[in-house]
Amino acid sequence: MTLDISVFEKWRKDIMEIDALLDEYIRTTPDIVEAGEMLVQLNMVKRDMGIVYDSFAGKVGMLMGNRGLVETQSGASVEKKSATDRKKWDHGKLATRVAERLNEMSVDMDTGERTMTATQMVEKLLDYAAVSYWRVGKLGELGINPDLYCEQGEHKTNIIVRLGDKNK
Repeated sequence: MTLDISVFEKWRKDIMEIDALLDEYIRTTPDIVEAGEMLVQLNMVKRDMGIVYDSFAGKVGMLMGNRGLVETQSGASVEKKSATDRKKWDHGKLATRVAERLNEMSVDMDTGERTMTATQMVEKLLDYAAVSYWRVGKLGELGINPDLYCEQGEHKTNIIVRLGDKNK
């Protein structure tokens, strides 16, 4: 089965027309209850469209298989990224391990001289941790497996759409 892309172009045109109608409607200072009901209906359409989008994006992600990026004819790209939700970090143990690695890295191997002060090491620690989360990629650069310091949640995959010039 093929689906004509013009269906989506028509939807976008219809949405812009609805936007213009709603702008015109709101300028008439309508009854708040009536306007509220329209907002509820619009919210339900938004929710429903989100469901359709999420469902289709997941299916496209499955169709992509191991491909991480697909370039479209319009110049846009569809990227597939995966990540694991990490929870219940053992901040104390992980901070200690990062501090140990930074301490090791602060010694010049040729001279044995310490190249960072304690303050500089603490400041450097912030390259690997943030207030509410640890920077997983930076921990990997130190050879530290972040999964040893947290409880992992469900694996999730995100589909990212980046518009090309022809889509704007």
